Amino acid sequence: MARLAYAPGDWVVVPLADGTFAPARVVRVPARHDTLTYVFAPRATPPTLDDVRVLDPGDALLAVNVSGLAVGKTWTVLGGRDDFDPAAWPPPEVETEVPFPDGTLLRVERVDESLRRVDSRHVPLSERGRRQPGGAFGSVALERWMPVQLERGALRPVREQVWWPGETARWPDDVVGHAPVCASDPASTPEPAALPARVAVVLPGPDGAAAARSVERVLHRALRGVAEVDGTLLNPDGGEVWVYPQDVLTTVEAVRGALAGKRLPEGSHLLVRVGDEDEDVRAPLQ
Repeated sequence: MARLAYAPGDWVVVPLADGTFAPARVVRVPARHDTLTYVFAPRATPPTLDDVRVLDPGDALLAVNVSGLAVGKTWTVLGGRDDFDPAAWPPPEVETEVPFPDGTLLRVERVDESLRRVDSRHVPLSERGRRQPGGAFGSVALERWMPVQLERGALRPVREQVWWPGETARWPDDVVGHAPVCASDPASTPEPAALPARVAVVLPGPDGAAAARSVERVLHRALRGVAEVDGTLLNPDGGEVWVYPQDVLTTVEAVRGALAGKRLPEGSHLLVRVGDEDEDVRAPLQ
């Protein structure tokens, strides 16, 4: 298996969809192309390694689980792992809105060193924005989603969040360019923009991991003009090929048509995320 182009501690440059460039640091890589990455405020031109070495972990705007497929490709690797101290870059707590019969709550979970979610609990919606967004990002999704969040004023330094070690979360009355935010009033907290729609082909087990690259190549050819194939995420449980559609239903049918008749691992299926839904919906593949 080829070595990855990056390792924990490497600084990278994330080209955002609005034409700016966000410095970021890969801080955990528990499985191939599965990373925890801290992402900082973007700038007009690509930063150098000297530019990013002075950045403080607590000033990052995101500490998120993101695919490493673009690292070393469209995401330039700057290096810098030699002075990396993992303890200074801790895994976050994450939040996901969950509807209940009597109202919506936040599901809060701690992310461990393997990027698994543990210690799940529910808290009032008034705590929205005090933790990192739940879910894993594809590289393309992050490039598109972050500028929208910045435009809405919905991102704050991680040191101001309740999970950050050694400090009490601070919610300043004013942030340059944004309206004041009161943590106790959910109406005044900028609501996060919805993640873009996504269709994931899930291929379980070792056979799925082996088949994923082939499936990705098939979809690259079949989905031209229909959807953007973000790449393949491999992990101990199998492989996933992520696709960002122009139209979800059209893409689902195109994926099924492209893979019809192909021998895929038992249990292969689709996970579809649409609009404001926080949870992916499982759908049959064949």
